[in-house]
Amino acid sequence: GVLQVGTGGSLGGTSQVVVNEGGSLLLAGGGGNQIHNSAAIVLNGGSVVLGGGVTMNESVGVLTLTANSTLDFGTLATGQVLRFADSTLADWGSFVLSVWNWTEGVDALFFGSTFGLGLTESQLQQVMFYSDAGQTFLGDGNHLDAGEVSPVPEPASMLFVLGLVLVVAYRERRWLLRCPEARLQMPA
Repeated sequence: GVLQVGTGGSLGGTSQVVVNEGGSLLLAGGGGNQIHNSAAIVLNGGSVVLGGGVTMNESVGVLTLTANSTLDFGTLATGQVLRFADSTLADWGSFVLSVWNWTEGVDALFFGSTFGLGLTESQLQQVMFYSDAGQTFLGDGNHLDAGEVSPVPEPASMLFVLGLVLVVAYRERRWLLRCPEARLQMPA
């Protein structure tokens, strides 16, 4: 089922929230502090859904995975922010955290508040970002500054971009070699 924490609602006295398989925790009240900011979150196959049509900026405790689970950032154009405490010591086993409906540059996901210290390298590889509900893969997790985690583009995308740059550079070089007047205008 779905547990919805709406406007004015709070699980403020909570020390731990467990979301089991088939369950969803919908944070739909806007603002933040719907869950106590040090409450541990255990995802046991369930999902945490942000939004419900309002912008969220939620800070919670450590994230533990005990099964493949989902964070759903919703489709709000203004984006969502979810901040977990440093989770490097949390057991994630070999489970995957799928981040759905991710919009680069709009949504923000944090683990801890220090660059490179909120998740281990192994945990980062277990975070999979999707631009929709699990269909369009954007990449694995990567540390940004101040604890932010964002997708690293998949290698095939990076190779495509590199190939495109090389083709354009090759064509420009050939054009310059065939056009002496262009070479005369080029600075030394």
